[in-house]
Amino acid sequence: MAIVTNQPAAAKQKTTKANLEAVHKAIVDEIEKAGGKIQSSHICFHRSEDNCACRKPRTGLLEEAFKQNPGYAKDTSWLIGDGLTDIQAGQSFGLKTIFIAAHKCDTCQKALTENLRPTLWSNNLWSAADSIIQ
Repeated sequence: MAIVTNQPAAAKQKTTKANLEAVHKAIVDEIEKAGGKIQSSHICFHRSEDNCACRKPRTGLLEEAFKQNPGYAKDTSWLIGDGLTDIQAGQSFGLKTIFIAAHKCDTCQKALTENLRPTLWSNNLWSAADSIIQ
């Protein structure tokens, strides 16, 4: 499993990059303590107006993740996300997508309006993972 995430809070001066990295490390540590395996993490610290290639919905982070972790086929890989940019990036890159959106009904409506059709919709990360495993 690889993590690809947009984290612009430091660029927006809401926190520091060190704080974002510490939170990210804590999340990875908890996942691994629970038995999960994170093969790599790919973080975009830019703001959307920076127009970088790594920030989702662009696919730079996904390209980096697949390059760093060879042997995975895009057509059998999944991107799980709770934002429209996650689904857009996953679809643009040729991945199956799961949209976690139970708590974001307005976002669900926007996805439908923009003709974004994730492979699956899920209420939470646990049910998303269950869907993939099954």
